Amino acid sequence: MASLKSSRGLIISAFGETPQVKTFQLPKLTNQDVLVKVKCSPINPADIHLVGGHYGTTNQRLNQTFPMQCGMEGSGTVMETAHSSLGDLVGKRVSFLKSSPEVGPWGEHCVVDKNMLHVVPDTISDEVAACLHINPLTVAFMTFAAKKMGTNAIVQDAAASQLGKMLQKACNIVGIKTINIVRRDEQIETLRTLGAGDHFLNSEDPEFPRQLASLSKELKPRLALDAVGSTVLRHMVELMPEDSEIWIYGNLSNQPIRNVKGSYLLFENKTLKGFWLSTFMRLRENQELVEQSRQFVSQYVEDVFSTEIQAKYEYEKFQEALGRYKSNMSKGKILLTSASNI
Repeated sequence: MASLKSSRGLIISAFGETPQVKTFQLPKLTNQDVLVKVKCSPINPADIHLVGGHYGTTNQRLNQTFPMQCGMEGSGTVMETAHSSLGDLVGKRVSFLKSSPEVGPWGEHCVVDKNMLHVVPDTISDEVAACLHINPLTVAFMTFAAKKMGTNAIVQDAAASQLGKMLQKACNIVGIKTINIVRRDEQIETLRTLGAGDHFLNSEDPEFPRQLASLSKELKPRLALDAVGSTVLRHMVELMPEDSEIWIYGNLSNQPIRNVKGSYLLFENKTLKGFWLSTFMRLRENQELVEQSRQFVSQYVEDVFSTEIQAKYEYEKFQEALGRYKSNMSKGKILLTSASNI
């Protein structure tokens, strides 16, 4: 057991509840665990879906135990470890991803598996470090996957998101062109100003399917990345070249996949698969790629992986913070923290 028995954080006792600041009993540290004093943690779309009971599978939701301290990633300082072999981590500033279904970083303290954190240098702020796992590592894995495939281009929707912007920059560095799909023309102008992407399409434009088909034929992308789960996914499946892969890594629409014809998978050898960062990072066979991706993120943290931050809120002002984030997610992250860190 950690010497600190309890902490305070944003807690829910059932899916669908509004997180409330409460005292939370910290779990026992295993030999792989460290206790982190949390500095700050972002609100991500996945956090919103998780709290609402719309994240993961039915089995995962049924097996969730409560109470649960919310959040998925954050930054902080290691206070103690369960095993002497991890003693060198004590006092180190870290970026981390939650490793327990019950203990996220929307609180003053978090118990974290050593494989789900990495030490950050003093040149990286706590705010940037808090956002260095979910989006940056996902982008790094996707970029390396595209390189391994040997493709010259990729397709992505939700391209105006923080992750979407990072992916454009990362692909630009390694020489892969991006076909970027958004929902509004003003988002296209914003991305053009960014100067990293190559082609931009509005999925609400009646000409969108024809435009995507034309670019697919010209550039022959072999990887498409879907975070929305709407009709755009259907167009991806139908219009990507033969032998291509379509990865689902989000479900912002919170809608089931409809009207995807199996014939495109069957006769054109296309693959439709899911990508979940937590599962990917835990698999032993991926550890070399995990380390390569962390190095890639560290190398380009300022140019590519530095997340835009809108504001920072105390845990007690969660509802206000959530409302601001939902009003304009593309503008940047909202960070949550304790009053002493404001």
